[in-house]
Parts: sequence; C-alpha cells; structure tokens
Amino acid sequence: MNRKQLFKKYYAPELLRIAETDLDAAILLQGTKKARAETVVFHVQQCIEKSIKAVLCHTETPLLLIHDLGSLLGCLPEGMLPKEGYTLTRFNDYAGILRYEEGRAILTHEDTAAAIEVGQSVLDWAKGHLAS
Repeated sequence: MNRKQLFKKYYAPELLRIAETDLDAAILLQGTKKARAETVVFHVQQCIEKSIKAVLCHTETPLLLIHDLGSLLGCLPEGMLPKEGYTLTRFNDYAGILRYEEGRAILTHEDTAAAIEVGQSVLDWAKGHLAS
C-alpha cells in the first residue's frame, strides 16, 4: 500500500532547490568519463521526481511516498501536467533496477544530453508553478 503525506506548502521551494542540485549533478557527471550513463540519468529522474513533488507540495496535494513518476503525475491537479506528460515514466527504471545493473541500458552521450534537457524542462515547469 502506498502512503500519502501532506507536506507544508513552504517545503516546495526547498524541494525544488534540491531537484536543481540533482540536475546539476547529472550535468557534472555527464562531463566525466568516470560516471556511468545510468547514474547520469538516475540524477535526471531524481530531478523530475522532486520537481513534481515540489508542485504537489505547492498545490497542497498529498504526496505519494514513492518514486514512480506515473503515479506522481496522476496526483497532480487537472491540467497541470508538464508538457512531457506520462512519457516521463520512461525514467522510472533509473530510480531502481538500472542503478544496480551494468550494461542493460545502452546510452550514448546524446541520450544523456537529451535526458538532461527533459530534466531542465520539468524543472522549469515546476519553477513556473511555484512562481504563480
């Protein structure tokens, strides 16, 4: 059973700042040959997850205490989905199984760059909601 928790609205900006540092980590890791591509995309997934959760906090919507992006998107008030919508669920495996296995995901530098662009888009979407 998935638990829900209502966080105070004032937590939303803090959560968004943490999301931004996850995206910063993805960008820094992408720039090194020592990082696994899966780790880069894991940090993008974390940015997306926290961005969605920040918007949920801001709208005073109880959060599911899970990492599944589809379920979190489903908690958003009607009409508030980011432009990527439910395609964001493609990042779900990077929060779990792909963090613990090598070679299952074949990712190029272009793939990680595209993931970072998606993370930035969702972060910007969340910032826009918090600003309103």
